Amino acid sequence: MKILLVDDEEIVRKTTGEVLQDMGHTVFLAENVETALHAIRHDTFDVLITDFQMPGQNGRELIEELRAGEICPPKVILMSANTHSNLPTGVIFLKKPFSMVELEKIIEETE
Repeated sequence: MKILLVDDEEIVRKTTGEVLQDMGHTVFLAENVETALHAIRHDTFDVLITDFQMPGQNGRELIEELRAGEICPPKVILMSANTHSNLPTGVIFLKKPFSMVELEKIIEETE
């Protein structure tokens, strides 16, 4: 699968990206919403994995903007250290910190 991974924390972004690549996926890394929007306007992705809490626009705002423009990937995973009760419809929640086994299970469920 082709995955867009958005997280402002470099260590999380790089480590998670490497694990996804080791799982056989093609991964594009974005450090903020602006970079993610640029990527998704110029390419297509099967899955969007985004952090919720980021400087500037957050993950929820990214999802809403992509859906409004009808360019959102079919599968969306929202990562956060905090529990959120009102997630956008159809979004899979992944609580931070997560294990690579948990990540792999969620990715497999989206296939």
